Amino acid sequence: MVKIIHANLGPKSSIMMHINAHLTMARTPEEFYVNFLVARTANRAAYYDAKQWGNIARKLNNPSHSGSHDPDSSKSKKQRRDREHKEKGPTPKSYVSTDNAEACWSCGMAGHTRATCFKEREPKHKDRNHEQVPFFQSSIGKQWKSKFPDKPFCHNDKYLDGSSRVVPSGISQNIILS
Repeated sequence: MVKIIHANLGPKSSIMMHINAHLTMARTPEEFYVNFLVARTANRAAYYDAKQWGNIARKLNNPSHSGSHDPDSSKSKKQRRDREHKEKGPTPKSYVSTDNAEACWSCGMAGHTRATCFKEREPKHKDRNHEQVPFFQSSIGKQWKSKFPDKPFCHNDKYLDGSSRVVPSGISQNIILS
């Protein structure tokens, strides 16, 4: 029975890849079920980590690739609400902080510190704040504010000169984007 399950999942599925890499092969359906739950939990955690840092391929969120005519047909209420919120306009004020106490000194966004800032990861963003002053008081922060007044922080996907930046991929090896 377990051999049939393994064969039906195929060696390229994210579940089987995780089981092969990190777990022992199951001999009973009960063992497989436990392995499946562990692999699914790990893959979900890796997916949400990658999504949080913006490393999920755009085509996964593009309705034209989903095979559905209604873009909201398979989305949960929260996903639809998040999409509608995102389409409403400029960056929510909760992400942009003009008071230096709560903004990241490296990128100017609220919710994290310089130590955990994505712009500090390799390859580091060349237009992040290098100075030992808060972002909005730094020379680079003032440049971001003058160039992008609606979103006055260090952008993940572009530089101050307007050129595109290749976003570093932090995608786990457990996730297959096809």
